[in-house]
Amino acid sequence: MLRNVSKSAKNYIAVKPELKESPNRNGVGARIEIYRAGMLGEKEGMIGTRIISISNGYSSGSEAIAYFGVPDDKTVDILMTMPTDGKVYICKGIKRNQMIIISD
Repeated sequence: MLRNVSKSAKNYIAVKPELKESPNRNGVGARIEIYRAGMLGEKEGMIGTRIISISNGYSSGSEAIAYFGVPDDKTVDILMTMPTDGKVYICKGIKRNQMIIISD
């Protein structure tokens, strides 16, 4: 059992794709990158990256949501890249401690 006592454990951001116009509505395989505000696309500003997945083993599954721990930053920028057509979604100045739904 792990107890996370880091300071960033209090703050989070969750990203959920809901793409009604896409055949991949849940964004499975999409790459989600979180950056410090104003540093979108810069290596030094990256906080984390996740790939949307709904399966993680035999007879198991999970929601199509990417969770990130956010350190002291009050806002972040989000970059989501779709796996098939390469379409990019950008959200800037997103406040922490909430779930963001990215739609088309």
